[in-house]
Amino acid sequence: MDDNTLKNTLVGLAALLHDIGKAYQRSGKKLSSKYKNTEEWQILLNKYSHYHSLHTAEFFDNQIENSYINKLWSESFPEISMQKASAGHHNPQDYLTQIVAISDQIASGFDRERYEIRSNKKPYDYRKVHLAPLLKHVSLQKDIVDKDYRYNLEEISVNSIFPVHKNELSNIKVEEKYENLVNNFEKDLKKIFANKKFDIFISEIQTIFEKYFSFVPSSTLDEYDEISLFDHSKTSAAFAASTYDYFSKENLDKLNYNQIKDKNLYMLIRGEFFGIQKFIFGDDTENSQNTAKALRGKSFYVSILSQLTAYHIIKEIKLPSFNIMLNAAGMFVILAPNKETVKQKIKDIKAEINDWLYDTFYGEVSFGIVNVESSPKDYIDKRFEKLWLDLISLMEHEKYAKFNLTKRKSLFEDYHKEFDVSGSCNTCGKRSATNNNNCEMCNTFIDIGKQLVNNRYLHLYEKKKGEFFQRYSIKFSNEIQLSNEYIDVLDLEPLKSYEGGSIVYINNYVPKNNYEIMSFEEIVENNNSERKKPLGILKADVDNLVSPEKLDNYLIILELTKEIC
Repeated sequence: MDDNTLKNTLVGLAALLHDIGKAYQRSGKKLSSKYKNTEEWQILLNKYSHYHSLHTAEFFDNQIENSYINKLWSESFPEISMQKASAGHHNPQDYLTQIVAISDQIASGFDRERYEIRSNKKPYDYRKVHLAPLLKHVSLQKDIVDKDYRYNLEEISVNSIFPVHKNELSNIKVEEKYENLVNNFEKDLKKIFANKKFDIFISEIQTIFEKYFSFVPSSTLDEYDEISLFDHSKTSAAFAASTYDYFSKENLDKLNYNQIKDKNLYMLIRGEFFGIQKFIFGDDTENSQNTAKALRGKSFYVSILSQLTAYHIIKEIKLPSFNIMLNAAGMFVILAPNKETVKQKIKDIKAEINDWLYDTFYGEVSFGIVNVESSPKDYIDKRFEKLWLDLISLMEHEKYAKFNLTKRKSLFEDYHKEFDVSGSCNTCGKRSATNNNNCEMCNTFIDIGKQLVNNRYLHLYEKKKGEFFQRYSIKFSNEIQLSNEYIDVLDLEPLKSYEGGSIVYINNYVPKNNYEIMSFEEIVENNNSERKKPLGILKADVDNLVSPEKLDNYLIILELTKEIC
């Protein structure tokens, strides 16, 4: 990791941890005498408020001070401690703390209007505030949603992802819930400190932050909140890394929000895989003996392509993984500093990846990458929706300009020569067969589909002439293998005890019998229903979710699902 990336990442990490004291304060943990009416107490607090800052400071004392992370910070920023830069965000007196404070302010801006309304209400017991699901704002029929549902104060699990009625939470021992969360977070934090590769540590700390603080409300100004501590903290980290990078050449001593609010400091980058449906569900897989494996492998292949593309971008523009704001369903969004060098890197990467996709998949799929500029005020003044719609509009144009054919030789110029030695692939019919009567690419999909359900970990690493973009490769295993060449380790089984790596929440369940994956025929035979035992697939897709005229289609799909299930 070069010096620029290291510094951007460290500032982002300070911002990620700035509000962790909220969880400790709500757990009822007592502060040490160091933070009771002392100089440290006066420095960190702002007008005797925001006591969670003291708990954040004590977290650094107990968990960070003696770690190699703190050593990296001291070597990079000897003028101020990491603890002060993070915990002092409500009373910022220096440049780095001001960056964390501004990033916290911008990240909070997404919900600022609601905070202002709630701040005029009667104070509420902050320990009893629960996170409300965003889906309470969504209804297929107007005004029928029960808005009294909340998430329990637990780590992510198959049970906790479902909210319960708030009456079920009225008598829970809140401090005990918070204490369990912070204690388990600390146990997993100790595990990831064993990994001395800093960029993987950054991925892992986001994983355990998400695991334990996704149902912890960020704000407690009212009886419920809709923004989790994890989401707010990660967003703050992305803004902090981008802000620091933008001003890194200016040697500033002071920075405040009013000074930068109207500047286009940031850039939102959106990447999207074009042709997913055809790629995964093309006719080629229907007649294959390895249909399930191929489908599973292709679906995951799209995810890995998207993840590696996002990683490749942040690596080239020297940002941490905090700045990958979203990565799902073949689409990602990155927050970056608005610099000409970044714009040029995006163009170069888009050309590089699409050249590879063109040669590998004969132009059937491509990757669109677009960007829009934004200012801090855009996020605080509720203009994010416009930025998002601008990205979508640019991406629509991108779909019709996937490849520059004037700079390419004919795709089919030497295509027929592939089949001079062997016949066509039995699965796709588009490439020459190598072994098992399949082409090399289809064998890759089938192998991934098989490995995905038989291994816990996936290692991503850089490799010359690798399978992805001629730059990256993957390796499955059932144990974490520590090596300097790995850029990330994905844990594919989040329900097991955490041992390290970045947890990936994917659907890789398959029915097994004595540890062997069951065939479709065996699944049918093991069906205990007295009715007929067919096996089928229901595939449904909807677009324009906000369009009222589509409501009938949604209700039809819901009725179909209800009847089948």
